[in-house]
Amino acid sequence: MTIGRHPSFITASTQSVTPSTIGTSTSDSSGDGRNLEADVEYDTLLAERTGTLFWKTSVREVVVYGANGERLDVELGRGVMGGVFPSAVLDTGVPLILATSRIANAIYGAVGVTPAEDGMYYVSCSTPLNLTIRLDNRKPISLHPLDLTAEPQGDTQAKFCIGLIQSADSALGRPNSIGDMILGVPFLRNVYSVMAYQAVGAGGTFERMPPFPSGDETTTSTDEAPSTTTTTNTTVTTTTTTPGAATSTNPSSVITPRLGLLGITDPSIALEEFRQVRILRQPISTNTTNGVNGNPNAANSDGSGRRLSVGIIVLIALAGFVLVAFIVFGARWWMIRRRYKRNELSGKSSNNPSEIFNGAAGGSGSNTPRGLGFGYGGGASLSTEDTTATGREKWMQLDTLGMGGGGYAIAAAVSKEQSRTESD
Repeated sequence: MTIGRHPSFITASTQSVTPSTIGTSTSDSSGDGRNLEADVEYDTLLAERTGTLFWKTSVREVVVYGANGERLDVELGRGVMGGVFPSAVLDTGVPLILATSRIANAIYGAVGVTPAEDGMYYVSCSTPLNLTIRLDNRKPISLHPLDLTAEPQGDTQAKFCIGLIQSADSALGRPNSIGDMILGVPFLRNVYSVMAYQAVGAGGTFERMPPFPSGDETTTSTDEAPSTTTTTNTTVTTTTTTPGAATSTNPSSVITPRLGLLGITDPSIALEEFRQVRILRQPISTNTTNGVNGNPNAANSDGSGRRLSVGIIVLIALAGFVLVAFIVFGARWWMIRRRYKRNELSGKSSNNPSEIFNGAAGGSGSNTPRGLGFGYGGGASLSTEDTTATGREKWMQLDTLGMGGGGYAIAAAVSKEQSRTESD
């Protein structure tokens, strides 16, 4: 199985599918005559004395490469379970690479990174974490730098990224007895993996296995060589009875798991893709043959790689609303002021407050006497006959409450009218 995609030299070839114990088996070669299945490197699993059997392998070597390409070997030490080498479990359900604090500190220490106050590891988003892992006697497997660090969610301009290799001592050691590392999705994205339940044949192919007998099935051969076979889980116990001989019981395993791995990441291409995404802020091509295809940390498809946060978008929207409101109210104030000046120049504001009021509010400006009510323009108007002090006071109160529509013009007109009356 693989996370993400198959290697291009496998998908590009013409495959001949035959039944096998794991579903199908491809047994063809690429255009250059190379047997593709023979490139996958197999090895047995680390045996567990008790408990669950994991897809576990030994970690023989971890190498970190510096900014100038210098090789920095990570000091691994012995395994937490007492083994000569640390052990690692392959798990598709873990989104990180988990390791003991000793191994994690050694890996990040090679690039000058120490744990933060929260115990997590953070790396500069512009610094590629370039490393290889060698499992058992296989070739070193390169991991893509974009698969080893992740930008904070929703922030593509962050200075520091979250390291996807984190320590988890409590989950790995005793009493869980998992091992020293869990190689999750960041590792599996960079390998083509085969989890087989039998030994691999010549050229990386598998022979078809006979069907397993049921748990209660008992098969007895002829009298010349009687035998009884009982199957329980993955162990077959064979009892053979020969006339005149003692009965012997020899347990033998019919399932011999093998883990096959093939690295699919080119370190040179991976570094160039890291520079393209994190430094230049450009997306990588979707038809790349490297293991980073579909990386969620890649830039946007529009090529800019930049996103505005939600807060900035809200602030821009509020600023736009305030600007539009200011323009609308400014235009309304300018129109009212312009209308007032026009009426003042025409002489309408000196002796007829009602006419000025109706004009400022958008009315017809006629001199027809009207009682207290709402004028044509939505403002309140008073009859021109109501020129007493009480009438003018009510008029001023209505205008103060905003019912006059053209408050500044009306107040000025009433003030002039009152001064003229007192002088008479």
